[in-house]
Amino acid sequence: MPVYSNAFPPNSVGPGEQATIVNAEQLGLGSPFSSRVAIADVHGMQARPVLVTFTYASAPASVQYDIFAAWDDTAPLTSYTKIGSTTNVNGDQVTLNRAAAGGNHFRFLCVREVVSPGVNATVKVQQ
Repeated sequence: MPVYSNAFPPNSVGPGEQATIVNAEQLGLGSPFSSRVAIADVHGMQARPVLVTFTYASAPASVQYDIFAAWDDTAPLTSYTKIGSTTNVNGDQVTLNRAAAGGNHFRFLCVREVVSPGVNATVKVQQ
């Protein structure tokens, strides 16, 4: 993934849209974070859930991705907080309920590869 740059803002995802933040690749140890995505809400409407979908080219022996979110986008990712993770080698779909009582309120999202799957992964974010 490209190095952090505020000259190129992150893609955004509004209601009914999706963005790919890991595109059939392995993030590796040098840059374990994915691209960031901004979550765009419609003014005056309740925040919608965000779905993070993990798929793999073939079933890995083991895998772990942590999901990070932030209200403000910063470099380095100091304002990002871990809000979830997946270790499902068959792929996974994680639902982040932002509007629920006690739900996480955020405007930016990325994932971090903790345990490499050893195969290419794709991670999509949709609202």
